[in-house]
Amino acid sequence: MPQHSGQRPARPCGDVMTTFTAAQIKEATGLSMEEGFARGAKLRDAARSNLIERGKVFTPIKRPKGYRKRRDRECFYNSAMLAIDGRGTYVEGLACSSLFPGMTTHHA
Repeated sequence: MPQHSGQRPARPCGDVMTTFTAAQIKEATGLSMEEGFARGAKLRDAARSNLIERGKVFTPIKRPKGYRKRRDRECFYNSAMLAIDGRGTYVEGLACSSLFPGMTTHHA
């Protein structure tokens, strides 16, 4: 397995949020904002259906010995780096908490 250098790669878009006007979105995609939102909702519904049909339930465990705590709010990056280093399997899904029943968040 390839080893990760330990250095964080630059993010392709940096840490700056870019905003676009409705006219710019229409010009770039050919879709109005309403059409874009509707298409996004269809994709989210399809992803949710796929998760329900094929997903598996994972029960959280305590962090195993030899695995340090990684940066908060960077679960996708953290999980990808562990998988690249051959120290785990990359998995994405929905996480929930007993503190907020019924609420989920996309998590890796």
